[in-house]
Amino acid sequence: MDRRPESEAPGGTFVWHPLYRGRSTAGVFAEIRAELARDQRAYALAMEGADEHEQDTLAAAVKLDRKWGPFDLDWATADPAEVAQRVVAFEQARDDAQELFPYRSYRDRITQAQPAVREGATFPAMR
Repeated sequence: MDRRPESEAPGGTFVWHPLYRGRSTAGVFAEIRAELARDQRAYALAMEGADEHEQDTLAAAVKLDRKWGPFDLDWATADPAEVAQRVVAFEQARDDAQELFPYRSYRDRITQAQPAVREGATFPAMR
C-alpha cells in the first residue's frame, strides 16, 4: 500500500525512511549509483593489487560483497544504474511499509508475485 500523497507517488519523496526521509527518489538514486560506481572502481583496483596485499584485498572484497551482493551477485561488473534502481525500489517499499525489513524478504515477495514462465515462452525485447 502506497502511503505517499498523490503528488509524491513513484518518483517522489521518501516520507518515513530513517535515512532518506524528505529526500527525492531521484536524489537517492543518483547518490546510490555514484556510490556503487566508486565501490566498483575500488574493487577493481583492489583486485589489481591482490597479490601484493592479499589480506587487505580480501577484507575490502568481503566488505563490498556484503554491501552490494544482496542486490546483485555480479555487482562489481553490473550497470550501476540498474543496481541503483533495485536498491531505490527496495528502499521505497520499506518507506511505504514503514518497516525496515531485509532485502531477502522483499526479493521473495517480488519473485512470488511474478507469474510462472512456461517452457518455450518468448519474451519481448528489454528496453
